[in-house]
Amino acid sequence: MPLRDSRGRFIKAGSAGGGVQVIDRGWKSLTERMRAMSGKGEFVAVGIQGDAAGESHGEGLTNSQLAAFHEFGTVVMPERSFIRSTFDKQMDDTKRRVDKLGKDFFTPGPVNQPKDSLLFIGEQLAGAMKATMKAGIAPEKADGSPAFLIESGQLWNSISAAFVDPEGVR
Repeated sequence: MPLRDSRGRFIKAGSAGGGVQVIDRGWKSLTERMRAMSGKGEFVAVGIQGDAAGESHGEGLTNSQLAAFHEFGTVVMPERSFIRSTFDKQMDDTKRRVDKLGKDFFTPGPVNQPKDSLLFIGEQLAGAMKATMKAGIAPEKADGSPAFLIESGQLWNSISAAFVDPEGVR
């Protein structure tokens, strides 16, 4: 029969002074992982952002303005969504990647750095946005060219993923 001390803790039989024997079956590692990945409000932003968002794209437009015009359309320009449509298409894959990140959290071994893992997922989404642009988005240009959004490469190159800490520093 296991021995217990006055507080109900298991003690090792025959130990000097009835000391407590601690058997760690992964709790310490789990709590370290939890501290490393605690909910500090960190996230990854994906899209047209940072300095690239404000760069002039000509005719008085910035990259972010041009992206918004294509994303939502205007009175004279049809909608050519490459951000929302990509997120919609990638939703299941992104959820699967985030779930894997959560499972890795509970798997013994080196602690995954949440920043690196989240940024990797964001970079995959940024790459998927570029793939959407490259594939062409209807409607085509008047000349029949499907690659409407990548002609100069400036809007394409402004797509990025950035890790954002709780203070909003990227």
